[in-house]
Amino acid sequence: MGVFLQQALGRSLRPRGGRGKKMPGTFTELRRSLEKHGFTVATGSGHPKATHPSLGDEQVVLPITPSDHRSMSNLIAEIRRRTGIDIAT
Repeated sequence: MGVFLQQALGRSLRPRGGRGKKMPGTFTELRRSLEKHGFTVATGSGHPKATHPSLGDEQVVLPITPSDHRSMSNLIAEIRRRTGIDIAT
């Protein structure tokens, strides 16, 4: 049945997609990725803050100790929405 379906569709039934994107897993990887994409990360008292020339005076607050397993993905999505820059490599 699989071969027949392949011939009918004219393509392979193998999963599609590439290797995916490497998401930063630690704060150090996040900081390096941000700096690679033109952000400035300021650390001081409280949470670190990232700024980018396209943001003007607006800042993105970075978590040091994420509260759940999706927090890094959510932060990357927020940065992408606010700046148009995808920092996932």
